[in-house]
Amino acid sequence: MTLVVLYFAGLRDLVGMAEERISVSSNSTVEQVLSEIKKIHPQMRFDGVRCALNEEFVELDQVAGDGDTLALIPPVSGG
Repeated sequence: MTLVVLYFAGLRDLVGMAEERISVSSNSTVEQVLSEIKKIHPQMRFDGVRCALNEEFVELDQVAGDGDTLALIPPVSGG
């Protein structure tokens, strides 16, 4: 199945793009999708990253579906 992955803030800078389409196995969890992203982008770090599937924050055990959008949102800091 294919997912759209959206990268925000520092993650976008790290991978050099705002979004990409990736192929993963059917019934993959968000955690498994992150593992696939790590294979594509070994420099990726997920410390403190929140995951939103189709615009709703989800836990890592949430199953993704074909055509879903996964947004990776790093921690926000500043003042």
